[in-house]
Amino acid sequence: MGVKFFYPYPFIEISGGRQLFLLIVAVNVVLGPLLTFAVLSPGKVRQLLRRDLVMIGAVQIAALEYGLGAMYFARLANLVHEGDRFKVVSAGDGSIRGQILIKFRNLVF
Repeated sequence: MGVKFFYPYPFIEISGGRQLFLLIVAVNVVLGPLLTFAVLSPGKVRQLLRRDLVMIGAVQIAALEYGLGAMYFARLANLVHEGDRFKVVSAGDGSIRGQILIKFRNLVF
């Protein structure tokens, strides 16, 4: 749902939103089981195992938040006609967006 909201159909291909989303999903799917396998041992006390699993969950949530934040800043902000082509301006390109707004305000209708 969020991918389609931030990246409508033609822009998901142009901006690389699908690859970014798949990277976020792959990191989170691999990160949890890999870390769980690393800390799991049959002789570990239940309290220590619980603490380790809570930490793994926190690391996964942090990775997901980081990925979603990156996806949010890489989203399409403007589609600008520049000479003979259209240019996609992402939300993270603040300086370009500011220049576009300044040029737009200077236009006289």
